[in-house]
Amino acid sequence: MQYTYEQAVDYLLNIPKFAKKTTKDNLLSLLKKLGDPQKKKPAIHVAGTNGKGSTCAYMNSILLKAGFHTGLFTSPHLVDLEERFRLDGEVVAREEFLCCFHLFKQAMDAHVKEGNAHLSFFEAVFVIGALIFSRAPIDYAIYETGLGGRLDATNVLIPRLTVITSIGRDHMQFLGDTIEQIAEEKAGIIKEGVPVVYLANTEASAVISRKAVEKCAKEIKLSKEFIKFLKKDQKHIDFCFNTRYIRYDSLTIDTCAEYQMENASLAILAIHELIPTVKSEVVREGIKAMKWSCRMEEIMDGVYIDGAHNEPAVMRLMETVKQNKAESALLFAVVQDKDYKKMIELLSKDNIFSKVIVTSVDEARSSNEERIKEQFLLEGQHNVCAKKKSKEAFQIGLAWKKEKENRMLYCAGSLYLAGELCKELKKGAL
Repeated sequence: MQYTYEQAVDYLLNIPKFAKKTTKDNLLSLLKKLGDPQKKKPAIHVAGTNGKGSTCAYMNSILLKAGFHTGLFTSPHLVDLEERFRLDGEVVAREEFLCCFHLFKQAMDAHVKEGNAHLSFFEAVFVIGALIFSRAPIDYAIYETGLGGRLDATNVLIPRLTVITSIGRDHMQFLGDTIEQIAEEKAGIIKEGVPVVYLANTEASAVISRKAVEKCAKEIKLSKEFIKFLKKDQKHIDFCFNTRYIRYDSLTIDTCAEYQMENASLAILAIHELIPTVKSEVVREGIKAMKWSCRMEEIMDGVYIDGAHNEPAVMRLMETVKQNKAESALLFAVVQDKDYKKMIELLSKDNIFSKVIVTSVDEARSSNEERIKEQFLLEGQHNVCAKKKSKEAFQIGLAWKKEKENRMLYCAGSLYLAGELCKELKKGAL
């Protein structure tokens, strides 16, 4: 059967996103049927709790400025499923996505007929991504893990380099109750003899280092001492990044979120390890040119969408809100499997938001907006309202912002919310 684009997307989305992973052998068996596309291009493999997508995007941007061709596999998508697959920074053409879907589907049908299990949703999109990259004239393929690392579908890769970003408490029902347990899962991507770039002096770093030693993997550690903040405005941050071997006295990133200095620095260390001859001007240009949707992205003047959807990301969001020193409102939605009580406790600290608008998202796991509103009230937030539809909730926030000068609106809590707002923005409906 020949699928249309819509039918292919529908087929994939109807594989439950959190369906039980099949075994690694099952996935490898299907990939073998397809000629092992994951082995065709040199890979960079990235895990972590927060900052994975941004770090991937910074590396991708530097490689493009250096004249390389790239594939980038990230998740989740915000509006269209094929956003997960990018070639040279651009979302893959639907025709190519559909062609690789058919290759996957044909192999999947034969695989199931032989008595094997159907892949989970994420395994399926990973296979399609590997197929897309194997057919494209690219020099490097950058893969972001989905959840965890050790048991993630992407962990069948044998990469040139692994990167582990900041690690915090998220998906604890799958990954463990402590930072150390979660780090153990993330460090599962470290391969024999493959260099690993990671943050030093954190709760997780001892676990990562132990795994690297076990695997004889060269350790490239990012110390916070390497990064020195210089100045910022609402759109840019200037900082310097200096190690014993790498020197950048002035770098600019196109964001007001200071945590992105860390992600950009991880990317710089990674690229210097991968391509020691990379020119400093290329790195500067690549870092400055990086755009990553819905990561403290200013979508209108003074209106930001941030994908913060767990406790550590919310802490980073709060740092940015405080640093911006303006009267602020929050548009918030969250899904049920997040520790939303802890998130709301953090968001309500110091009454930093003059107004909170709670909404829900069009997703089965969405939390009820009235219940979330009650939680904000319990935490001492007084000016709280709830609106079921995110578009209507956004309009309330926007109206509040326009009542006075120098106000800001932040939209956060769920990437599903970010996706819904992006979709409306695309249509010109906001």
